Amino acid sequence: MHNVSNLHLDAKPVPCPTDPNSTLKPISSETAVEEPISTASNSSSSSSSSNSSFATSASASSGRKTRSSGKNDRDRKARSVSSQQSGIELTRKLELRSKRNQMIDKARKISSLDNSPANDRQLQVLRMVYDEITMYPSEPWIAILAIIIHRSFKQVKNWFSNERQKRGTGEETSVTSSAGDKIRVRPISRDSGSDWSDEWFEEVVMIHHYRVLCNSRWQAGRALSDTGSNYDGRS
Repeated sequence: MHNVSNLHLDAKPVPCPTDPNSTLKPISSETAVEEPISTASNSSSSSSSSNSSFATSASASSGRKTRSSGKNDRDRKARSVSSQQSGIELTRKLELRSKRNQMIDKARKISSLDNSPANDRQLQVLRMVYDEITMYPSEPWIAILAIIIHRSFKQVKNWFSNERQKRGTGEETSVTSSAGDKIRVRPISRDSGSDWSDEWFEEVVMIHHYRVLCNSRWQAGRALSDTGSNYDGRS
């Protein structure tokens, strides 16, 4: 047997945690718990920050998509409105062209002797247009004149041509009608600020023709009355 007394124990004494001279501090239960809690807290804070950043990024992305979608909707609506307006404008031009062709065809069907002079009522209407509206009526306007005063299209057109040769050209200016036509008009007509549509021209000519017709009938009635008052009873 070995003698225990002969064993040399070189191990140094382990300081007791309760020894005041010990450099090791005791680990309390609170400290042991605080460390994992602190670690969990930091992890939770990091996770919250990450989630917040993701939510902000998602919100910004959603906002950009919404703005982009709104802009695309506005662009589509604008293109749709523009397309509708173009379609309406094209339809209006086609209808106007068809109406003008019908008027010209109707005027060309009016038959009157080529060499027959215009009567006084017809001349008053033609001169009013020449002096106060235009020396260069378009074909649709010539057709309107021919229909109202009941002269052939060719005769009305030739009358304006002959009148320009005899009287020369006077003051004129260019205006644009609502239909996009370039029209050479007299200054007095330009200052009136009219629309210069076919409908406007037709209305002006019809009113003037009606006044001329009424005045002619009144003068004829007056002449007949004067003839009757001078009648002495002898035939």
